[in-house]
Amino acid sequence: MKSSLNSILGEYRSLAVLFSGGRDSEVLLRAAVSSSDPGSVLSITADSPLLADFYRRRIRQVCGELGLVPAMLPVWRKMEPLLRKNGTERCYVCRKTVYGVLFPEALARGAGTVADGTTVDDLEERRPGLRAAEEEHIMHPFVLAGMGRSDVIELGRSMGMRDDGPPPDSCLATRIPEGMELTRELLRLVESVEAPLRPIVRGRFRVRVMPGILRVEYQTVDGEKVLSCLREMETTAGRAGMGIETVLTDGQSSSRYR
Repeated sequence: MKSSLNSILGEYRSLAVLFSGGRDSEVLLRAAVSSSDPGSVLSITADSPLLADFYRRRIRQVCGELGLVPAMLPVWRKMEPLLRKNGTERCYVCRKTVYGVLFPEALARGAGTVADGTTVDDLEERRPGLRAAEEEHIMHPFVLAGMGRSDVIELGRSMGMRDDGPPPDSCLATRIPEGMELTRELLRLVESVEAPLRPIVRGRFRVRVMPGILRVEYQTVDGEKVLSCLREMETTAGRAGMGIETVLTDGQSSSRYR
């Protein structure tokens, strides 16, 4: 599969990778740089309150290692009025707006192709943003190479990426239930509660907004680490007049703090 991916990447005259700071897009970016002239690869990112600062730092770090200058394009002013209502099509609306900004900018910077880290496993999930990607001509090299998440992880290992990197993640909007007004302030609150967990938690976790509660969902293996940050998270939530609820993702236990 690696050789197939290299062949696919080699067909692109110049490539812009939509780099979110997550594992899949990082693997794609590293693979593109290793199989092409580094000068023909562009890292481009939609910069908005939907992107946790942890990933901004990660993007700059990875691009620095690869000798790239990340293109961080502000998109919030354009997307905020469209996303504020936070309807059932928010993912599609978000991606459509983002691609509408990033695609022409990538072309203006010399890219002939724009691609993301979508895998074949992603095609099996409800991802309205994939419809926007198709409409805006975003390529999926991993899909073309028949690669799923496990294949991407293995490819990352072969390029020296560590297994204890950031867990799979999604944008901060996914923490806020559909129908609840999506504001910069609410996104910042979620990010600030998640912030102390990001450097230490290796499993998948989420801070979800509930009525009067910020619900911290985590995996059993990270229980002690999550609880060690509880006071800091409780203080942050308290400033917004909310409590903290911690819940194992297997549903075995739940604790509430006010």
